[in-house]
Amino acid sequence: MINLKAIFLSLVFFSCCLLTSCQTNSDEVLQELEITQRTHELRAKYDDKILNIAYSSLDDGYPINTYEHFKFAIKSGFNSLKTDLRLTSDRKLILCHDAGFTLDKDGRITTFDASNCKLIHDMTSDEILALEHLNFASRLGYYAHPIALETYLDLCTEYNVIPYLTIRNEFQVETVKYLFDQLRKRNLVDKCIINVYPPSIATVNAIRAMSEDVSICFTLNNNEILSKSKIDEVNKMGNAFVDISYQTADVILEDVWSYAKEKDVRIFAWGVRTKDVYLYLIKKGCKGFQITRLNCIPTEEELLQ
Repeated sequence: MINLKAIFLSLVFFSCCLLTSCQTNSDEVLQELEITQRTHELRAKYDDKILNIAYSSLDDGYPINTYEHFKFAIKSGFNSLKTDLRLTSDRKLILCHDAGFTLDKDGRITTFDASNCKLIHDMTSDEILALEHLNFASRLGYYAHPIALETYLDLCTEYNVIPYLTIRNEFQVETVKYLFDQLRKRNLVDKCIINVYPPSIATVNAIRAMSEDVSICFTLNNNEILSKSKIDEVNKMGNAFVDISYQTADVILEDVWSYAKEKDVRIFAWGVRTKDVYLYLIKKGCKGFQITRLNCIPTEEELLQ
């Protein structure tokens, strides 16, 4: 004879265990994202010291350009957060590296593939912010969402990190206007760095029309080698850096590095993923690094060696 009471008690016990497990997972996520004062004693403005910029994706297990990713990057010691701006159909700015999202049959984000995706400029901001990232849900215990520029800027302000904003869409000049609306509301114009990619002098001119002083980082094309003429070009932009691919650093001529220093044009490098590359570049004269892997920022002792 089936013991219904025993079955009922077993089900109750199993449910309690499941609830406890879910609570534990949730607590672990919150604890992992919790940031103490010690980990974010950072300056609120770029002051010519070394800038460690968390790329918009890291090997941190969180979806790219999400609140969870940025929070973990801050906890990991980065003093700047790189993000990517995209303009929606209702003229709002949301964060996404590519032109759109690839969605599964249930409408959840799987990848970012510009050749087979739902384009951001065809969607409203409300549509985009309601989307869920399919990946990493099992780890988080919930689905992460894309976020708006305002959320990112508020996070940077709260934890005193430098916004590193990449304007990277076909509406670059128009994006500048909406970006400055948000920066001025938060008094962040002199506390951020605006990165222009793909390279566009028209976009730089639009930024300069908004502010003579805001920091600009002009990113070279992937295989473009830094030259004295490019340094002169960036120097004319005023308060501007040049951003190179780390892969081109070892073929830049020594007198070009010296010329950049002479002209007070600071050099950043993107795509940095190992300590060896970081240490090589800092000796060459780099002032900032877009870092794509955790644990590649050298310690003070390693920097002094």
